[in-house]
Amino acid sequence: MIEKFFPTSFYVKPNILSINELKKLEKYSLSLKKLNKKGGDNWFSDVYNTHGTYDILKDKNFDKIVSQIDFHVNEYAKMCGSDFLYKPGNGWVNIYNKGDYQEFHTHSDAIISAVYMVSSPEKSGSLIFENPIEPDMLPLKNIKINNEHNYKTVSYNIPTNALIIFRSYVRHMVKRCENIKPRISLALNY
Repeated sequence: MIEKFFPTSFYVKPNILSINELKKLEKYSLSLKKLNKKGGDNWFSDVYNTHGTYDILKDKNFDKIVSQIDFHVNEYAKMCGSDFLYKPGNGWVNIYNKGDYQEFHTHSDAIISAVYMVSSPEKSGSLIFENPIEPDMLPLKNIKINNEHNYKTVSYNIPTNALIIFRSYVRHMVKRCENIKPRISLALNY
């Protein structure tokens, strides 16, 4: 018998907005690139984002999606045993074009992080999560089947209009994109 004492949980919710709301959000998110300078100055990658330059929490055009994300973050927290009411501390837009990627990182100033996919065109970079127990100094040998007991990383392709929520200490990255149309995501920290 195997008991799970230290699982890493992820909350996934598809179809957050209506098609019309989604189209408006996509158009508006793309317009921010023309109006706001790039954020995230500490990155090796050159992906456009508004981290530190434009907080979507202060923009009424994001109120509907932020409200939806807030609800689901607090549902996730309840499932994890927390009855604290989590509120977002900051939020930003990421726009990935062909060749863009994001290196491994954590959100050390938050407890819970959320990524909402505004647009996930074909050949978009997957979100890669790293096992928080890594590095395993003496890993199991001759693994025949990868599963929740031995994953080093998990690749997750978030579809358009879907949300993924996870603990902020989980290292994650975005794989190099090959998409023609922009891959657009919103990231929020709680």
